[in-house]
Amino acid sequence: MLFTRLVTWNTNKLLLVGVLFPVAAAIGLLVWYVSSASRELAAGLEIQNLVQTAENGSRSIEKLITDTDNLTITLTKQDAVVDSLTGRRQDVAQRRFLSYLQIYKKNYWAMFSFDLNGTIVGGANAHMENLTGGSRATRPYVQAILAGKDVFITPEVMRAASGSDVLIMGVARAVKDASGKTIGGVAVFANWSVFSGQFLERLRFGENGYGFMLDGKGRIIAHARDKSLLLTDVSGEDFVKKAKALKSGVLEYGWQGKDKFLAVATEPQSGWMVCTTAYADDITGPATRQRNTILLLGLAVFLGLGAGITAITRTAIIRPVRRIGQFTKEVAAGNLKADFPDTFRYELGQLSDNIRGMVAQLKQKLGFADGVLRGFASPMLICDTGNAITFVNPQMLTLLNYSGPPENFHGMPIATFFYDDPAKETITARVLRENRSFEGIEGELTVHGGGTIYATIDCAPIYDLDGRLIGAIGNVTDLTSLRTQQSKIALQRDAITAAATKAEDIAYRMSSATEE
Repeated sequence: MLFTRLVTWNTNKLLLVGVLFPVAAAIGLLVWYVSSASRELAAGLEIQNLVQTAENGSRSIEKLITDTDNLTITLTKQDAVVDSLTGRRQDVAQRRFLSYLQIYKKNYWAMFSFDLNGTIVGGANAHMENLTGGSRATRPYVQAILAGKDVFITPEVMRAASGSDVLIMGVARAVKDASGKTIGGVAVFANWSVFSGQFLERLRFGENGYGFMLDGKGRIIAHARDKSLLLTDVSGEDFVKKAKALKSGVLEYGWQGKDKFLAVATEPQSGWMVCTTAYADDITGPATRQRNTILLLGLAVFLGLGAGITAITRTAIIRPVRRIGQFTKEVAAGNLKADFPDTFRYELGQLSDNIRGMVAQLKQKLGFADGVLRGFASPMLICDTGNAITFVNPQMLTLLNYSGPPENFHGMPIATFFYDDPAKETITARVLRENRSFEGIEGELTVHGGGTIYATIDCAPIYDLDGRLIGAIGNVTDLTSLRTQQSKIALQRDAITAAATKAEDIAYRMSSATEE
């Protein structure tokens, strides 16, 4: 049973090792390759997304500036606006500003004209509040136009004078009379809060990535996550310095103990930078989840394959091998009539047929040998190499006056069996020791219970099929009756001889007497 268990365990183990380990190695290599490739692909795609988004943001700012400038140019060419700066048709100009704001108030905060003193002549904000009379003389855009510039784009985002919670950027252009002399200007301000919100709010990179914008001085002019940072100067931060030096591209930096990627694109007219940033862990997050999914699937395949192999090997190999092992164990123990089920298939079916054939041959040969041994009519026994009885026939037991079945004497030393003295030298011991036969050894044997017999002993070594000595066989021929008869005949012969001699002597004496 232990051998069978070892065989079946080793068979199962070899199958598991031979199949599951290569599968596990293949799954591991696949996971490693897919994980590496996925991480590189995910990182590449996400970085490309960061770059494209930043570039789109830069182009959107450029378009906003262009659209604002075009709207400003349109207003400077309105006759009513030009006339209002000379004190005429101011009411018409005001209605013109209101009509434009009614159309563009969603994206623009204010439109107005101002005179050479920086005073608003006409205009309103997105709430349709009249700004006429307000002074903007200290504003850089007014000062630039009055100083002779034709166009001025605000270099910074600013808070609206008529709405402190609103951030704006604007374009101002000079208004000239027919002679080409500057008589004032027109300013149009886009609602930067609306623009930046519409662009940044929908942006997400991974779980925690976001976008923000910086002006040329390094102030935050838009932030998707933290509005409290608006207009905060972060020019001293290392990543801002790197971004300003890079202008356009991708850089890596550390932030609060984590690695981040930053894509930056600079709008050429304003010098403002659109930045998109994402944590490295977020970029590779999908790849990591994919790797974990593949690992779980691989583990499931591994366990399923192991369970399947175990079930198949138990059904198709281990249980049949156990039945074969049990059968061969019984045969080895001498039970040649052991039951051997005919339920094996494939190679094990061929093996079982071969085992049946082998057992049939063993039955035939052992039956023949057993028949020969049991068919011996003369007393006979067999011993092993230890000179102990392995077979003795009933005739031998009868000869030596033993009682009981022959099996009771198996294992008894030959010397004890014949002489009741285990130290006594026997012919079988000489056969085993000298590895040769002895024939016609005559002598007296002690009969169990008393008495002796006269016998001739023939003894020869026994070899297995490989020529190795495995024991000896002895045959005993009882000569007691023959010896007794010979003794009687000898006595009779002696008596006849004596009588003949005596008669001859009498005859001689009678002859001598007659002659006298």
